[in-house]
Amino acid sequence: MFVHEILTLHSQKDPDRIALTFEDGTALAWGTLAEATTSVVNTLTDAGLSRGDRVAFAGRNCLEMFPLYFACSALGLVFTPVNYRFTPTEIESMFVNSQPSFVYCADEFNETMQPARALMERPENFRLFTFGDVLTWAASADGPDFDRGIDMTGRTEDDVSWICYTGGTTGDPKGVMLTHRNMMSTCLFFATAARPWRGDVYLAMGPLFHIALVGPIAYLFLGARVVVMNFEPARALELIAREQVTTTVATGTIFKMLVEAQERQPVELKSLRLIEFGGAPISSALAQRANRLFGCQVAQIYGQTEACLPVTYMYPEEYAAFFESGDTESVGSIGKPVTTVRVKIVDDNGDCVPPGEVGEVAVHGENVMAGYWGRPDLTALAIRDGWLLTGDLGRLDRRGYIHLVDRKKDMIISGGENVYSGEVERVIGGFAEVVEAVVVGRPDQHWGEAVHAVVVLAPGQSCTEDEVRRRCREVLAGYKVPKSVEFVSELPRLPTGKVAKSVIKARYGDTPIHSI
Repeated sequence: MFVHEILTLHSQKDPDRIALTFEDGTALAWGTLAEATTSVVNTLTDAGLSRGDRVAFAGRNCLEMFPLYFACSALGLVFTPVNYRFTPTEIESMFVNSQPSFVYCADEFNETMQPARALMERPENFRLFTFGDVLTWAASADGPDFDRGIDMTGRTEDDVSWICYTGGTTGDPKGVMLTHRNMMSTCLFFATAARPWRGDVYLAMGPLFHIALVGPIAYLFLGARVVVMNFEPARALELIAREQVTTTVATGTIFKMLVEAQERQPVELKSLRLIEFGGAPISSALAQRANRLFGCQVAQIYGQTEACLPVTYMYPEEYAAFFESGDTESVGSIGKPVTTVRVKIVDDNGDCVPPGEVGEVAVHGENVMAGYWGRPDLTALAIRDGWLLTGDLGRLDRRGYIHLVDRKKDMIISGGENVYSGEVERVIGGFAEVVEAVVVGRPDQHWGEAVHAVVVLAPGQSCTEDEVRRRCREVLAGYKVPKSVEFVSELPRLPTGKVAKSVIKARYGDTPIHSI
C-alpha cells in the first residue's frame, strides 16, 4: 500500500467525514482534503517534476502539509520537510544534500529560506503559502480524484516516501529515507498497539517536520480524526477539552509540560483515554502526578527516526500494573519489542550478549529505513546485515523487558568503570527541585573522566552541590556520583528541541585524559 491510498480509500468511502481539524477550528472533510490534493498534484505536474524528485516543505504544523505529502506520494515524488528551527546554514546543508526541485514555504520563513532558494536549479519553483491556503487549493481543484490517470508502473512500496532530517548532533543534518513500506508498517503498529477505533480523535502536538508525522498519518490510515496544533501546554489542554481528543503521543518533555500546566490550571479532560509518551522513560514521581491529574491510560513507545518510530512498546495495562505494584525498575524500562520488529542486544562484534549484560540495541524489521540520503558511508555504519544499530545501550531482563542505560557515545569511563550518564540523569531528574539534568564526562588527570552534572532547578527552588552529591550517593555506587555539579538557568538545545549534549561536552573538551 502507498501512503496516498489512505486518502483515496477514505475520500471515496466517507467524503463528508471530518479528517483534519486545525487549532483555529478550520476543518477538512476527506473529500475536501482530496480536492486540495488534486490542486497540489496539478501544480507539481505543471512544474515538470519527475518521479523521485524531492519536494521540500518549510512551515510550522498546519493543514497544508497533508495534501502536499499525499500529492508527493501519488506522483512518486519524495516529501522533504524542512526543520524550520535550523539555521540558514543548516538549511543550506540540507538543500545541498537533498537538492529539492520544488519548495512550498510558509511566508513567515521566506527570508530564512532565501539562501537555500539560491541553490535551486529552478528558483521559480519556490512557492509561498499562508495558513488557510488549503481551502483555496480545494476550491480551485477540478475534483477529488487526485490520483486519476497517474501511472504507477514500476513503482513499489520500497520507493522512498519522505526524507526526514535528524538533529545533526554529529555534524551536518542526515536525511533518513523512509519508504512507503516503512510507513505502512508503522501504521499497522499503531493499529495493534494503541487499540484505536474509528471514533478516536488524535492530537498532533509535536513538530511534524520530523518523525512525529507518523502519528497523524497512522491515525488517518485508521479513519480517525486528527487535530493539528503548534504546541503550547495550556493551549493543548484546551484543545483536548474542546475537540474531545481521545489520544495523543508526547515526548517526555512535552508530557512533563502538560502535567505542570494541568497542575497550574486544571482542565476537564474526560474524553482522554490514552497518552503514549516516548523519547525517554519518565520518573515514577512524574508518572504518579500524571495518573492523578489525567486519570487516563499511559503507554510508552521507544523508537528512532531510522526505525520509522516503533521499536518497543509498554502497553497501558503493563504500565499500570508495574506502577500500582511499586515496581519502579519495570516502570523505567522501555517495554518489549513490538510484534513487527525483532530486537537484540549486541556487543561491538554484533554478537548477542547474555540477558542482564549491557550492549547496543539492534533492530530488524520492515520499519527500518532504506538508509541516509546521499550518504552510503553513514548507511553502512548504521545498518549491518539488515540490522539497524541504534547507538543506544541497553540490557534485557529475565522477563524480556529492555532497559536503556545510555547513548553509546555518551558513556563515561571513570577510573576504568563504565558510568551510564542516563542512569545518573534519571536519579537527579527525580529530585523535586530539579526540572532537568544532564550528565557528561569532564577530562580529569586522575580519573580519565570525572562525572559532571549540569542541573536546571525549578523556579523558586534551591539545592546545593553537596546536596546533589549526598542524595546521589544514597542510591548510586560511589564512582557514579558526580564529582562536580553546575547549576544553570537553561540547557542548550538542538533545533529539534533535544538537549545539545555535544555543546555541553565541548565546554570541557571532548577528549578524556587516560594517563591514570
